[in-house]
Amino acid sequence: LVIGIESFSGRQSLVAIFMILVSAMGYAWAVTMVSKKIPHIEPISINGLAMLFTAIVYLPLAILTAPDYLPSAKVLGTILALGLFPTALAFILFFQLIKDIGAARGSLVTYLNTAFAVVLGVIILNEPFTLGIALGLPLVLIGSYFAGRKTITSAR
Repeated sequence: LVIGIESFSGRQSLVAIFMILVSAMGYAWAVTMVSKKIPHIEPISINGLAMLFTAIVYLPLAILTAPDYLPSAKVLGTILALGLFPTALAFILFFQLIKDIGAARGSLVTYLNTAFAVVLGVIILNEPFTLGIALGLPLVLIGSYFAGRKTITSAR
């Protein structure tokens, strides 16, 4: 369900599917690194390293799929603003959340973020509500609920 049932129809770009899988692996790697390997580093530094690593990974694909023309200054400014403010700020908060509540519960944000994006895409952008969404969305929400619950242990 990471890439969607529709991805097996043959109508989807293999490059796009690859990028989605790399992104999912990147989230998993980031959570592990923050919680286990580098818990003493500030979230803003972790965010900078994550963005640099992501840029390096995606650079070859960006070069191969670059458009024939340069977007306008307005478009480039909008991309820069979206990258710096909501994206960078969200990642800084995400890494701080992992430090504060732990990797397992903190990583649930990535699942809920995807669920909200899908719902907003259907409502606002009139994207199709597919079988994959109908099956996957409840699984994501139910799984996130159970994974995020605090367990009660008895002291017998």
